[in-house]
Amino acid sequence: MTRFNRPASRLSSASLLSVAAAAALLLTACGGPAPGSGAVPADSAGAAPAAGVGTNAFGGQQLEVGTPTDGGTLRFGISTAIETLDNANPIGSSIATVTFQIYDQLLKFDAEGKVVPELAESMTSKDLKTWTMKLPAGVKFHDGTDFNAEAVIANVKRIAAQGSKSLQSGDARRITKMEAPDAQTVVFTVDKEWATFDALFATGSTAMVASPTAVAKAGEKFGLAPVGVGPFKVASFSPGGEVKLEKFADYRIKGSPHLDALTFVPATENAARLSAVGTGDLDAAATRVAAQFGEARNAGLTVLEQPQYKAYSVLLNLSDPVLADHRVREALNAGVDRNALNAAVFGGKHQVMTGILNPTHPAYADSGWPAFDLEKAKALVSAYEAEKGDINLDFQIPQGTEWSDMTAILQQMYAAVGIDIKYTAATPPSLVTAGAAGDYQVQLREPVILPETIGGIATPFATGAPSNHAHGSDPALDALLAKANATADPAERKALIADMQKELAAWLPTVPLVSTMSGFMVGEDVQGFPGSFPNTSYEMFDAREVWVKK
Repeated sequence: MTRFNRPASRLSSASLLSVAAAAALLLTACGGPAPGSGAVPADSAGAAPAAGVGTNAFGGQQLEVGTPTDGGTLRFGISTAIETLDNANPIGSSIATVTFQIYDQLLKFDAEGKVVPELAESMTSKDLKTWTMKLPAGVKFHDGTDFNAEAVIANVKRIAAQGSKSLQSGDARRITKMEAPDAQTVVFTVDKEWATFDALFATGSTAMVASPTAVAKAGEKFGLAPVGVGPFKVASFSPGGEVKLEKFADYRIKGSPHLDALTFVPATENAARLSAVGTGDLDAAATRVAAQFGEARNAGLTVLEQPQYKAYSVLLNLSDPVLADHRVREALNAGVDRNALNAAVFGGKHQVMTGILNPTHPAYADSGWPAFDLEKAKALVSAYEAEKGDINLDFQIPQGTEWSDMTAILQQMYAAVGIDIKYTAATPPSLVTAGAAGDYQVQLREPVILPETIGGIATPFATGAPSNHAHGSDPALDALLAKANATADPAERKALIADMQKELAAWLPTVPLVSTMSGFMVGEDVQGFPGSFPNTSYEMFDAREVWVKK
């Protein structure tokens, strides 16, 4: 980790107001919303789409496919260096972008958040405890191994094994029995009624199936040359370096993919990716800084703007004695002027968070989440300090300019209410490891809660969940989750999800800041780029229809 020794001095109210005022002027210049409104800034939608740009099923922009020409290579810039491609490891943003091309997915989410077939043909249940997955016949892994029910079962067992690093390991352990009555059928039995069990196979490790032959042969080195059933197979990969994929000639969908090769190039800084696409060193890359959209267009690139369900957030370790005190958590929420933060770091172009869900999320409900209130935050801190002493917090943040910029602003805002913070920067895998072990006080994260909202809330906040990196417990939230998982009635589930948002606003295990935004910057030779779709990664795209001009 890289440590930044930038302790913030305690600012006066006037000092903070000058910071907020400067940000507010910027926000006004950008045509932004009134403080605390949570509205989308007027100019965040960007310019009118360029010629050949349409809209995909998820509301994102895409390039029309046209008449594809087979062949060629696409070089895509990813935001994080990759250490392993093993699907049994945490599937973060850049890793998901690559592994999707290698493994495919069993199921996927549609635009309404429903789970629908992708590789698997169907998944159904009559009682929400016994689920049947039907698989296609004739599909092969890259190494020639048959893709069948036994391969799916072996994959789930590997992810559920003790010591697994997968974020889906805990959910996979809730499966009490797996049977293969024939090669194309898997029957799962789970520990109790689970209305969203199918979503487990629509994202992350459990959605991607590894060749059991290759796993047995490679052992711990499987992540260096993984074998799936996807449209591309691994040609070469060195941890931390480029990932080179080549077309899988026997892919299950005939005529796909069009590209002969797909290369992923680590470029950790947003500005570096923009520059590389502009010079032609990269063909395409993603950005989550909306202010770059205009820069990319001015450089002659096509920008494809995408909707997102992620948000920059402050994750709190509730097992820490300071953060176990509700007054501190409330002060951390009330002490942040999210509009000023948005203006100062993102030019006012992102959405201010007013709850656990993005304001445009289909399940969003007004939860009464604490808004910015400087005097209230100061009073809460004073009451705590009178009993227990000063509040000094260590933040762990991902590497990258937007993260350090946000943290610098947070230092000033929190100093104004009496909270001193210092921070260290680390790689995303290191943050996940520290989060799982509880080896931190505070982390900056960008969690995602997809339209399948029940699982999205349960994964990070349910008592005992492996991905509950807040290390806290809220029995009232657990009870709401149990009710939601025991019913398939959409109206009842919607009401329960609204209640969950209110309960989280009372518990306060996190500090939502501003939503992420994303877009793809695409060079002139790229065609058929489909945009993104709701998943764990803002960089994730389906390369099957992409082609390049020769």
